[in-house]
Amino acid sequence: MTADSMAALWKVLKLDEGGQTLAPASGEWEMSTVQVEIPRTLESPGLGIMLEEYGAAADGAGLTLITGLADGGNAALSGVDLQPGDAIVSACGARTEGLNYDLTIDALVSLPAAPAPAVLTVKRLVKLFGVTCTVMFPPEEKRENKIIKLPPGRTFRQALIMSGVKLDSCNDDLQCLCKCGMVVRKGRKLLVPEASQERQMLKKEKDWRLTCRAIVGKLEQDEEMVIRIRPDIENIMAPKDPNAWRT
Repeated sequence: MTADSMAALWKVLKLDEGGQTLAPASGEWEMSTVQVEIPRTLESPGLGIMLEEYGAAADGAGLTLITGLADGGNAALSGVDLQPGDAIVSACGARTEGLNYDLTIDALVSLPAAPAPAVLTVKRLVKLFGVTCTVMFPPEEKRENKIIKLPPGRTFRQALIMSGVKLDSCNDDLQCLCKCGMVVRKGRKLLVPEASQERQMLKKEKDWRLTCRAIVGKLEQDEEMVIRIRPDIENIMAPKDPNAWRT
């Protein structure tokens, strides 16, 4: 990723108490914070960091991002973890978050004199991997499959409702009647293992999970799932028949 491509993924938010903060522009990204220390000498007091402004306001607010490291500069020579698209939010304790180019440069120029190292804190956008889930409906509903997106940590019930899928009422407790059940046809390994309560409620149906409890676990890449909602409740309530067809 380049700073140019990352710029649109940031947004600058005004704070009620004054100043501004940086945040991801969409839920597909999360923010991490990285602190680096750049050694300097009297002979070479600079940082060797290239910056560019991607929008500014009259009050000094703006989006200034790192575009790269200068060849042979102190940052490159020290091998610090700075990447294109990072935003410097603090320089030796001085707040630089959400400032335009000129004010960011002023803050960096005002760092303690070399040979004191420059301690910088940057914010970085990190891609959140997610699951593309195909939702199948009971045949009698005569509905086309629906595709929804799920980030890690969100329950299926919440994701389905937010995507416009109507679900039966659900009591998220011991009185749950499994009406929020779903059959996982592909991608079960992507889910956080069920707790003992859910496992007990679904002991007759190993391919079921409860949408009110099932969540996607940690992902290392984008994944795909297929689920079938509103399965036949009588399957789970009736004695197990090995010859029965399970929906």
